[in-house]
Amino acid sequence: MDITLDRDQLLIALGVVQRIVPKKSPVPVLQNILLDAGPLTITGTDFDMMGSAVVEGQAGTSAQRITIPGHTLYDIVRKLPPGGAINASLKDEKGPLVIKCGRSRFTLQTLPAADFPDFSVGDMSHHFSISGQMLAKLISRCEFAMATDEQRHYLNGIYLHVVSGQDGPMLRLVATDGHRLARLEVPAPEGAEGMPGIIVPSYFTAELKRVAEAAGDIDVSLSSNKIRISNNKGIVLVSKLIDGNFPDYERVIPAGNDRTVVIERAGLEKAVDRVLTIAEAKAHAIKLAFANDRIEITHRNQNADSSAEEIDAAFDGQAMTVGFNGRYLLDILGAAGGERIIARLGDPGAPGIFLPEDDESALFVCMPMRV
Repeated sequence: MDITLDRDQLLIALGVVQRIVPKKSPVPVLQNILLDAGPLTITGTDFDMMGSAVVEGQAGTSAQRITIPGHTLYDIVRKLPPGGAINASLKDEKGPLVIKCGRSRFTLQTLPAADFPDFSVGDMSHHFSISGQMLAKLISRCEFAMATDEQRHYLNGIYLHVVSGQDGPMLRLVATDGHRLARLEVPAPEGAEGMPGIIVPSYFTAELKRVAEAAGDIDVSLSSNKIRISNNKGIVLVSKLIDGNFPDYERVIPAGNDRTVVIERAGLEKAVDRVLTIAEAKAHAIKLAFANDRIEITHRNQNADSSAEEIDAAFDGQAMTVGFNGRYLLDILGAAGGERIIARLGDPGAPGIFLPEDDESALFVCMPMRV
């Protein structure tokens, strides 16, 4: 192997792959990345997820496969001067890899490519393309509601499925941790209709969002147990899916909330944040009292310190008081976006529904608290 690479292109590829590679593992080769020359493809895996990237700007390649420490190579390339050329050479498959850039020289020990795990994709039943920026935005708006629950592992991700809408099939993303829920949807891309409902794990959604943000359209392929995404820059991510049944989330979205409040979203967000200034760790309960086109937001901590603020709101209904976790409400308001938000409330013990006024594709739910 004797390859000359553009340092900046190599750094981008390594940046994607090295995030997947474990820094410590009882299986030494998992800490390595696979270099497959001709053209150069870099691959890393942790058994649950696999990422690969093709590096452009290479010259003098020969077909050869080796593995080298992934994080070490990333750190080397990251510290080399931008815009330079990197030469990587290997005399034989059992020898070290020599890396040269300017006056810098590094020698890295290798492990055989035959030891690297085969993360096979298998047959994919559905394929579609979707705007990368759109998908990244959808993930950003619902990822806050994913759980981190070892007992209910099926909540530790985003539920991706297709539902029937008024104007045709819709691709819907849902996340919930039992305390709050986010539901986003867009028209289903061609090829997505009839796909199985899948739970995409949180560790994969983070990488998927990074790749999607930097891409135009991305291609998605999936089966009942794996998902594969790729873009036009030669980056591929594959992940196992969460094995389990996502709960019937429609049951927690109340149908009888008949009290409507229209609120300036940023004003409510800032007021809740100010009221929580005196909140103690893990004690973020706030009380919202609705009456006479205003909302009074209050908080009281265990030391008997208190805070309160009033804001204007268009309230349709009898005066009422309801409690929420203020931090959860801030997450919802941040994800909702827009100028105004519509809150649909029932009795004090009913979950609250929050809808961006100018976005019918988004719905958020917050469970109530006793205050």
